[in-house]
Amino acid sequence: MRRLLAIVVAAVTAISAGAQGKLWMDESLVLGYNRSWGLYDWDDTVVGFDLPSFGFRGGLRLTDGAMAAELGAHWFYRLNDGHRVGLEAFGTWSSLSQYNITEFNTGALALWSWKERVKVKAGSFFKWLVPFGGGGAVSEPFNFAYSVSFWALAPERTFNFGASLSNLDYFAAERFYCPYLTLRFRYSVYDNCQVYLNLREHSSGTFDLTSNFFDHQVRIGTIVSW
Repeated sequence: MRRLLAIVVAAVTAISAGAQGKLWMDESLVLGYNRSWGLYDWDDTVVGFDLPSFGFRGGLRLTDGAMAAELGAHWFYRLNDGHRVGLEAFGTWSSLSQYNITEFNTGALALWSWKERVKVKAGSFFKWLVPFGGGGAVSEPFNFAYSVSFWALAPERTFNFGASLSNLDYFAAERFYCPYLTLRFRYSVYDNCQVYLNLREHSSGTFDLTSNFFDHQVRIGTIVSW
């Protein structure tokens, strides 16, 4: 699978050279503690290709106990004063041996952003949970999807920090009442290379009195673009 990913990257690099687009790769290591299965670590790779108003991405997670894949695409229309509106579609697949279950998510969202500093997404997604044995599958056709994120400083700054509240994350789409709260830090080593640190908190239910800890996670990564 890693060799296939390298071939795809090489092909998209050749296309981007002629299409005046930007190819990027996000490689990250995840360390976390989950109340259900304890300590864990993941290695995630996401590759994307962006044109001025359109882009797509694909990702893989290949780790003992957890495998996942993701595809997504977005379209933007530029308004005045740095505002953009658009649409995004995504699909995820994950297999968790800890839960003995396979999960599929697919959805679409409306997008709004301001100068790459503030981004808001809202839409709906379909969730399908399938036990490895195949029996007792559960489908949830209308889940609310949302994401609100911001950077505190201008995008061109070498160092930046921000936060997000969302029920969408790498290879995952959670129920609306169990969002991910993430603190984000990034540093631009070069114009085409960034390193970042994400600190994520995940509760078992935010909008009720029984809310409590479910997961702590640290993500360390590098984003390189061509």
